[in-house]
Amino acid sequence: MHLTSIKINSCLKLVLFLGLILMNCHAQGQQQKSDEDWTTIEFELPNKGEEKDWEYLNYIFKLYCKTKQQCEYLEKANLWQKIKYSNDLYTTRSKVVEDFLNKYPNSPHFYDAVIFFLGSPFRPGFIPVDVDSTVINTIAELKKDEGENKWLKADRLLPIDFKARELWLKKGEGFVAQILHSDAPIEIKIKIEQALYNRDIGMALIDYSSIPKPDNESDYWKTIDNQFWRPVWDRLLALLEKYPESERLGTYTMVILNSLSRDVSSELSKEYRNDLYEKVKNRTEKGCQIIIKSIEEYIKAEIMLVNNSGGTPLEMEFYTLQGDKMLLSDLKGKVVLFDFWFKDCKPCIAAMPHLKKLYEEYKDQGFEIIGIVCNGDEAKPRIQEILNNANVDWPQHLDKGKNAKVSYHKLFQISSFPTMWLLDKNGRIVNNDIELNQLYNELPKYLNENE
Repeated sequence: MHLTSIKINSCLKLVLFLGLILMNCHAQGQQQKSDEDWTTIEFELPNKGEEKDWEYLNYIFKLYCKTKQQCEYLEKANLWQKIKYSNDLYTTRSKVVEDFLNKYPNSPHFYDAVIFFLGSPFRPGFIPVDVDSTVINTIAELKKDEGENKWLKADRLLPIDFKARELWLKKGEGFVAQILHSDAPIEIKIKIEQALYNRDIGMALIDYSSIPKPDNESDYWKTIDNQFWRPVWDRLLALLEKYPESERLGTYTMVILNSLSRDVSSELSKEYRNDLYEKVKNRTEKGCQIIIKSIEEYIKAEIMLVNNSGGTPLEMEFYTLQGDKMLLSDLKGKVVLFDFWFKDCKPCIAAMPHLKKLYEEYKDQGFEIIGIVCNGDEAKPRIQEILNNANVDWPQHLDKGKNAKVSYHKLFQISSFPTMWLLDKNGRIVNNDIELNQLYNELPKYLNENE
């Protein structure tokens, strides 16, 4: 009996020992799996019915990382790890929306799901599965202090899976064709064709921006710019000709002109703008009228800018975040400060408490501030959050918003931030690069001046 007890105890110890080993292996496996999960994110259509699946698409639209550990990993990741993660994320997003479109072809959400599929949050990077280790290491070592240049360098180094890209492009065009050949309302068809064009010009801008353009080759690039962008521009003109009554398309055309001016060449954009004006200036369709009025506003603003060199008061139009229209002429008799900024400008945001102090001290004496934000309507939530945090209550104008007829940042060639202009009581610029410390000294002087 004693011998039997010894054998049982030995067996129990062996079982316990093996169990500990298995538990340890399982724990290590779980930890390894967890670590791997930090470097990738996967989505799959839940197949819980049309509405639930549509809710899921909207959920993944903005989701970038699922867990705290994953977000922390991405904060510390090198450039290759971030690019690879983003490519995998957008690829799996694209697959989910494609599954939705194939599963629910008669869904009332079909149109919006096609726009999702065409949009940049669902656009893969088309990075091949096998990338040369030399390329990976080179991209991984690109330094943070290189700013945006590191992304451009990475774009030039990365290979592209052209077959995968061509397949994705054709799928998008197939979904668009389904709508264009259906009995969908004309406004839906315009919206879908605009989304398809937006997809293609967005990809063209990415390809174009990654090309190095030395300053001493400016004449050469003027020729290349026109050759590259003329077919893209002509395609938009054809779309406008197809739907001349569309106010949506008229507004969008001006957005594209501003984009070309900002991201390609102001000279090229102006050339296209002037040619367009000659084509539509005598037309009465609603879309053409939007373009005519917008271009005339630009011409008027450019003339105003030239004349202002002689001290002519500025004539400017603003729309607040709430959509209220403001005219600079309505502020005659007040000293006005223009604060040019954008949502990711940390020095701009840091200056706001100081401007708030000045505003509270002098607003009852005739001091007004107008924030001119270099962002569009999509940035409203973030802009409002910044303003709330700084307790800012002066008007803000979105320079790329739907109501903006002229991009003042582009017109006035604002390239450094923050930039502040001080205007006297007659609306004339008295300082177009004033610093905070100067404001404290100069503001009382102009407030006490007679008009």
